[in-house]
Amino acid sequence: MNKSLKLKLELIRKEIISEIIARKANQQLDTNTAFKFIQEINNATYKELQTLAVESVIHNKKVSDLFIDGTPLPF
Repeated sequence: MNKSLKLKLELIRKEIISEIIARKANQQLDTNTAFKFIQEINNATYKELQTLAVESVIHNKKVSDLFIDGTPLPF
């Protein structure tokens, strides 16, 4: 996997974490759920992030919405 692709996948990871924090701040997520989501996304492999990005295109949704809102994911 090239460096450019890895950087893009890390940006996806950061976007998801930012959205989790924003939803926690807006009280849409409780602390335990937010912490669980952050742990899951931090442990996600590049392959999983890549699959999530493809799924977001297929479903025409933001990557963070797919991850947080529970749309069926491949991992």
